[in-house]
Amino acid sequence: MYQTLKDENNNLKDQLKLQFNQLIKVQSELNYYQNKCSALDRQMDQMDKDCQKYQKENSDLIREKKILKMHASDTDAANKAKEYKISLLKRGLKKNGYKSNDNATLTLSPLPKKLPTNNKKKDDSQEKISELQKQVNFLQQLDRQNDEKTNMLQHQHKQKTRDFNEKINILNSEINNLNAQYQNCKKENQNLANTMNREIEKCQTCFYQEKQKKEILMIILFGFLFFLFVLVIKQYLFKKSEKKSQEKQKHHIIK
Repeated sequence: MYQTLKDENNNLKDQLKLQFNQLIKVQSELNYYQNKCSALDRQMDQMDKDCQKYQKENSDLIREKKILKMHASDTDAANKAKEYKISLLKRGLKKNGYKSNDNATLTLSPLPKKLPTNNKKKDDSQEKISELQKQVNFLQQLDRQNDEKTNMLQHQHKQKTRDFNEKINILNSEINNLNAQYQNCKKENQNLANTMNREIEKCQTCFYQEKQKKEILMIILFGFLFFLFVLVIKQYLFKKSEKKSQEKQKHHIIK
């Protein structure tokens, strides 16, 4: 019986040692996933910073778009003013012998066969026409430059908008992936925590069972020792009483 209890005690020790090793393994896995969750939290913080950066860039793009709209409205107003001024200049040139073709460029009409007799008036008119022609050419050149600049700014704005949208899409995809990884890691972490708690409960149960068995074993051992002690005392007293009886018989025979 003692040997059986001893074997059961050894088996319980082995089971407790095995469960303790499993508990250490679970704890190491739990620490790994906690570190992984911390890394994911840091990545999420970095993503938040990137989002704030891209939001700022988006605000800059929106502000630049407003500036472009204001510039476009100013350009439209300036173009209308130039067109009005050009129309006035054209009307003035037509009065002095010029006409406009379909390409909006001014050409000189053929001179009349009969020349005017006043040469001074002719020279003044030619100078006025030349000056007006220079102004028209200058205004048309400014208009073309303004259109080129507007087209370039609009192209740059569209390109920046496309780049920004691509960055936002990539960032949203990365955020979704990180959220999915974080949720999976959190779920695994919770499962490992539950597993560890169950293992701890098993270890505690085994520990209490082993403690109870040790107590029972000690009680049985002390009972057995007490029984041996009583048996020895009883045997000693029996031998002593038997010796006294023999001595009494001897003494009686001698008399």
